[in-house]
Amino acid sequence: MKKLILIATGFVCLAGGSYFLANTWGGPQAPAEEVPHRVGLIDVNHIFQNYEKLKHMAEEHKADMQAEEAKLRAKAKKIQELGEELKSYNEGTPEFTAREAKLTRMGSEFETERKMIGVDLKKKEAKMLHQVYLEVQDAVERLCDKYKFTVVIKFNRVDLSSADPNKVTQLMGQPVLYHRKRDDLTDAVLKYLNEKYLQSAGEEAKPVTDSKPPKKDKKVTPAQAKE
Repeated sequence: MKKLILIATGFVCLAGGSYFLANTWGGPQAPAEEVPHRVGLIDVNHIFQNYEKLKHMAEEHKADMQAEEAKLRAKAKKIQELGEELKSYNEGTPEFTAREAKLTRMGSEFETERKMIGVDLKKKEAKMLHQVYLEVQDAVERLCDKYKFTVVIKFNRVDLSSADPNKVTQLMGQPVLYHRKRDDLTDAVLKYLNEKYLQSAGEEAKPVTDSKPPKKDKKVTPAQAKE
């Protein structure tokens, strides 16, 4: 009897040790909730090209660029006029020296300002695109939560019947070889973003192609997930 107890105890110890090792080294674990994978696709470039808010922001950015360019042109004209005036003085005279120093100073200030304006405009453009990208991401997350997509891949819509060499090259480099139409979330995301923006921008707001840009949307709230 004692021998049987010892043998049974040994089996229990072995079983316990096996369970411990299995759980320690990646063996059977407590069953996790299994969620079936559903892959969606989105053409971010298409959304960026057709999102009304980005169109309006781009117009405002373009207006800012044109205003800064006008300022620079005015200063460049003054520099040019001073350069022409300098030609009317003999080199080495006090008048020539004074105007030459002024011309050098104005030229240096002009180049510094031009570079600073360029950097500032690039920062504004990057901030604008980053903001829109986050809004797209919010909309995608909302859609995925509602329709149970687990993975979304960026792709570019390509016309399969096109013989354009550039489009053929783009087609050959496309990571997505096949997809169902219902897995393309692009139109749904774009529709959500445009409706949300035009509603928040005002009742009279219309697409940029039909009217002047609506007032700025200062309070952009992220899309709510988990409805």
